[in-house]
Amino acid sequence: MSKLKAIRELGYDFNAEGQLRKIGANGCLSNEPFQFNVSNDHLECQAHYEQLGAAVTEHIYQLLEKEENLLRLPVPVEAPESSTFIFASKDYETKDVLLILIQGTGAVRAGQWARS
Repeated sequence: MSKLKAIRELGYDFNAEGQLRKIGANGCLSNEPFQFNVSNDHLECQAHYEQLGAAVTEHIYQLLEKEENLLRLPVPVEAPESSTFIFASKDYETKDVLLILIQGTGAVRAGQWARS
């Protein structure tokens, strides 16, 4: 599997409103949104879409950890290398009430509602 590319390496970044936008030829953020067709090769377009989706997912995970102070905890705890994970508040062990959100399957991950 290839190295996960960062969003900027793929030619995108987020504007002040949190919208994903293309980086222009001048290196500055433009108002142009994501476009699936980056070439005439559908497989290349799909691969670019999947790389960008993975980069956005990792960016959101970092925001959840840094901005929201959530912990990424392995599930099951005993097998962190081969497990999945959840996000939890740093003080979850001391709370009387917990809210649990479970994501579905597919490309959309924690912190995302859709990829459109």
